[in-house]
Amino acid sequence: MRAREMPDEQEIRRQKWKTRLRAFIPSYDEVTLFTLSFSFIAIYLMSGKLREDLYYLVGKTGDWEIIAAVLAAAAGCCCR
Repeated sequence: MRAREMPDEQEIRRQKWKTRLRAFIPSYDEVTLFTLSFSFIAIYLMSGKLREDLYYLVGKTGDWEIIAAVLAAAAGCCCR
């Protein structure tokens, strides 16, 4: 019964790796997301090349993932 109460070496290593990997998982607060969205919109408004590239990707290829990303960026900038 004593062996069940004590975690084995593999479990101890797994827990150590989980705590080490948490440092690499990003976490964003509202200010960070707003700044990211706002900067993307500002670059979009100032860069003609970016507008052309996005128009090509959305209009010509019909890539819906890009449309969803742009809508998410706009929503993050406008919604609270």
